[in-house]
Amino acid sequence: MRGREFTMADAYTYDASPEGMRESVAFLNDAVTASLTGMGLTGVFQASADGGSISAGPSTEHLALSTTGQSTIVVCDHCGNRGDGAVAAATPPPAGPDPVVNVIAFTLTLAHGGTQAATVAIRSDLQVSPRKVAAATGAAHVRLLDPQDLPALLGKEAGTLTPWDAAANDVLALYDHSAAGLDEFAISDGHEGLLTGIRWNGTHGLPALTPHGADLHHATDNSRCGACSQGRYRSTRAVEVAHVFELGTQYSRPMNLSFTDQHGQPATPWMACSGIGITRCLQTAAELHRDHHGLRWKPGTGPADIHLTVLRADRAEMSERADQLTKQLLAQNRSVLVDDRPLPAGDKLRYARLLGLPHTVVLSPDRPADEIEVINRWTGRTTTATSIHLHQLAAAP
Repeated sequence: MRGREFTMADAYTYDASPEGMRESVAFLNDAVTASLTGMGLTGVFQASADGGSISAGPSTEHLALSTTGQSTIVVCDHCGNRGDGAVAAATPPPAGPDPVVNVIAFTLTLAHGGTQAATVAIRSDLQVSPRKVAAATGAAHVRLLDPQDLPALLGKEAGTLTPWDAAANDVLALYDHSAAGLDEFAISDGHEGLLTGIRWNGTHGLPALTPHGADLHHATDNSRCGACSQGRYRSTRAVEVAHVFELGTQYSRPMNLSFTDQHGQPATPWMACSGIGITRCLQTAAELHRDHHGLRWKPGTGPADIHLTVLRADRAEMSERADQLTKQLLAQNRSVLVDDRPLPAGDKLRYARLLGLPHTVVLSPDRPADEIEVINRWTGRTTTATSIHLHQLAAAP
């Protein structure tokens, strides 16, 4: 789902401590939820996410389920737990026949600014989640190790590392549950292709290893839910309409932002931010609320609240009635779209259903001057009223 433009409404907070930053994150999430609800997006939910390089920690996505969404999330078929597979707690899906264990190398940026090389042993059909690696190690950032640096560090080319290469060098060796739980598997040694029949207790002249598994894989279809341990995840599509991030000091420190703390000393503020995709919210509302006739807007969210359809607008008396009713509606703080085009009644009413404003008000020369027809776009019900009492019928559906 794409728009010609992508407009964001952003907010930033600055706090004296990480605890204060997390309080601000909670406030931003509540504020975003209230904003989205006010836009008519009542089906939006929050899910933990991987904020990537923007975030200094776990982030929160505000999502709406939709087959046209650009995001893929996992949903537990038992407890309903859902979120980004990069952070969703999970047990790996069952291994297929002849599993292969790969080793992926990363560079960890530690909290004090130093770096540490690390490797993750993982089943070849799964993907390492850098966010889970960061959570497991306490690293501030996790990125793939440059393949050009592998030979000097581990003596191997990319794609040929084995768990034993990692264990024999000065790196932090990590093991995903998917690899640590295997009884027998294959590895690539870079010379003879795959070596099969490998066991952790030692085969092919390899020493025994005792891997301690952790949840480091990107949860995917058939991964067991880590929240309830009973259900399995299924992938589904969703629209990300907003995101809230912990920024920490990764931006405030390089910009030399500071404040004077309670002890009179200079300190660096802890930042957080939120972003609401305004244009994407508009697209999502259109997608979620439409029916087979066309769009359906909730009051206050579409182009107008009332679609005033004037039949035989070429007649002076009908034009005058339309002007008077428009003034009356505007005085009631109603937004009005007036359709006074010289088209047949059927074409105008079909267009009104297609555009989907909450109510269509029909002025017809076949009705008395003080009588109007009101069509509720959400219920399809047609009622008649006088212009004086129109505001009672034009309430939210």
